[in-house]
Amino acid sequence: MGDDPAVRVVPHVKQGRPAKVLIEESEGADLLVVGNRGHGGFAGLVLGSVSQHVAAYAKCPVAVVR
Repeated sequence: MGDDPAVRVVPHVKQGRPAKVLIEESEGADLLVVGNRGHGGFAGLVLGSVSQHVAAYAKCPVAVVR
């Protein structure tokens, strides 16, 4: 749409601890997009433990979306 080039998305499926795998995969990425929280029992939290850990240690910019 418009003059902006298409965004290239490369899907990967991996097994492992989510934060660890996402941080490893962030190496060489342009952007890592994660949700703000998962299915844990603490509904009042602003960020989940995985998104918080990834935002702190990723090797690329991180977008945390609601």
